[in-house]
Amino acid sequence: MTVEQLLASAGVAKESTTGDRGKAKITEASTKLRRLQDAIKAGVNPAALVDAINEAQVELESAEAERALQPEARTITHAEVDLRLEIFYHSDQKAAEVAIRLGRDSECVRGASCSLTTRLSLLPRVATCVTR
Repeated sequence: MTVEQLLASAGVAKESTTGDRGKAKITEASTKLRRLQDAIKAGVNPAALVDAINEAQVELESAEAERALQPEARTITHAEVDLRLEIFYHSDQKAAEVAIRLGRDSECVRGASCSLTTRLSLLPRVATCVTR
């Protein structure tokens, strides 16, 4: 598995997209509210914009509350991806146990067990020759 595959499997793109939508909602609501305030400064009767201003304020507060409830997006970088290769040789059995552990600082990329362990027999293979 390459570093790019590890980063993709961690859902980096999904997290940033969700965060971007939250920021976009806040920006949209703030812009709407600012335009209404600018209209009042330009001379529009404030009483005519009360409902629109209240609606824009509710949208802004709702977007900010929604953004605050979203968990902090934790993305990993190439530098944080850690691959630990462990090989344990058992001389009495002529076998090696190979373990690959993925993660960073004892934390796995997905938060669960991220290790792959296999046992390799190091006994020579018997070659069979077929003669005709």
